[in-house]
Amino acid sequence: MGTLLDVAGALIVRGLMYLVMLSVTASLNDTLYMKTAMNNVQGELSIIIQTLESDFQKIGYNDTTATHFTTIKSDSISFNADIDNNDTVDIVTYYVSDTSGLATSPNPLDKLLYRNVNGGVPMVIGAGITQFQMKYFNNVGFEETNPSFITSVDVLLKVEHGSYTIKDKYPSAYWQRRFYPSKINVQGY
Repeated sequence: MGTLLDVAGALIVRGLMYLVMLSVTASLNDTLYMKTAMNNVQGELSIIIQTLESDFQKIGYNDTTATHFTTIKSDSISFNADIDNNDTVDIVTYYVSDTSGLATSPNPLDKLLYRNVNGGVPMVIGAGITQFQMKYFNNVGFEETNPSFITSVDVLLKVEHGSYTIKDKYPSAYWQRRFYPSKINVQGY
């Protein structure tokens, strides 16, 4: 009888150890999955940032007009700049689609970010955008609505990857930067 109890006890302990090992393995898999998803989101964000930084630092470059901004909205912007340094001023526009742009994505909030140069065919420079917001400031540091007085632009960008979820949460990455275009001529201040 004592041997049967020893065998039964050993089987119970062995079963518990097996359950603990399964739990640890599942937890490690979830962590690895989320880490991979975060790396993908960070990679997507860094590609978008490279394009944004390149263009936004050129706002007003080789432009002789009084104001370099043609559209200033919280979710879109158009500005004049010689993007390709060919002595011809281009009109560069950034805007986001509505959520139908990524209708097949499981994330109901993600959108596409478009870049358009001179009214040509818009180019998608990012997907999974859940927030693209701009604020415009004058040389005193107050928010500005008059394009003639804008001296800096604050860009906020959030990307969520709709393909990866763990417990109904999308991995996300956030970026914010204020640009001070060097070629801005401020009127009236």
